[in-house]
Amino acid sequence: MSLFNVFNISGSAMNAETIRLNATASNLANAESVNGDATKVYRARHPVFAAMMDSESSLDDQAASAGVRVLGVVESTTPPLRTYQPDHPLADKDGYVYTSNVNSIEEMTNMISANRSFSTNVLAVNTVRVTLGGAGFLTLMLAQLQNQDPTSPVDSNEFLSQLASLSEVQGITQLNSSFAALSTSLVSGQALQASSLLGHQALVASSTASLGTAGGTINGAVSVPQTSSSVVLNITNSAGVLVQSINLGAQSAGLANFSWNGQTSSGSAAPAGAYTLSAQVSGVSGGTAVTTLVSGTVDSVTMGSGTTGLTLNIAGLGSVPFSSVQQISN
Repeated sequence: MSLFNVFNISGSAMNAETIRLNATASNLANAESVNGDATKVYRARHPVFAAMMDSESSLDDQAASAGVRVLGVVESTTPPLRTYQPDHPLADKDGYVYTSNVNSIEEMTNMISANRSFSTNVLAVNTVRVTLGGAGFLTLMLAQLQNQDPTSPVDSNEFLSQLASLSEVQGITQLNSSFAALSTSLVSGQALQASSLLGHQALVASSTASLGTAGGTINGAVSVPQTSSSVVLNITNSAGVLVQSINLGAQSAGLANFSWNGQTSSGSAAPAGAYTLSAQVSGVSGGTAVTTLVSGTVDSVTMGSGTTGLTLNIAGLGSVPFSSVQQISN
């Protein structure tokens, strides 16, 4: 492999990771942004990479060179977090505001991954420089220029670009240390933000709910996939017996809230225990699953390591990844 190809490959990878880091920085800067319109709130952006092969080389050619190219930057399709805050100046007519779908834990993981990939390519360039030494490196480059294929000479602009990249390696190494410090700072900030969730109500997708005491209350919602003339929530006990049906009436697409007062269809108090939730939506075939969600109090939060991320410990629901939370309310 040509010495120039070493720098071309590492250079394309560093350029791609720079775009990835810029996207991550933008996502983190807008992680707490809100809007009264779900279609206008900031959505996480992520670059799409693809392998780039030398068009004049085949895959089985030992002299083949490769690299990385950026196909584009796409927006995440994950729905934004919906929160009931009727006093918020940006709240919609129903009192809801929408928070960006940026997951800070995922973004920090992306940042660490990009930083490591960037460091690996810097190391490849730095290894060549250190191994050969400044004089040796220039000697080898001059030898390549003297023995280049006259029918396909090295581009002078490319040659100058590779020389300039060497002087940047030391600065890039220092930049990696700065990213490591930034990662530590972000983790600390995430822990402080997580503590503010204690005591709040979190809405999480679940087909089961726990009734803490006889005649207690279970709050939640049904994710209605399309506008429907009738939405019915069915509640069954551990034996599979239907204990109550709640008619939510006509609903538009989105979340249809419900509250069960813990009474059976006969008017008696249902005993404490676990209950199964299911929903019937008019116009939706019986084979199509309709998601039910249950609301519970956040008792504690756990900061995970690596890609584990933030976990909420919710009363009656157990440990739930923060990324699975659909709504936070007071």
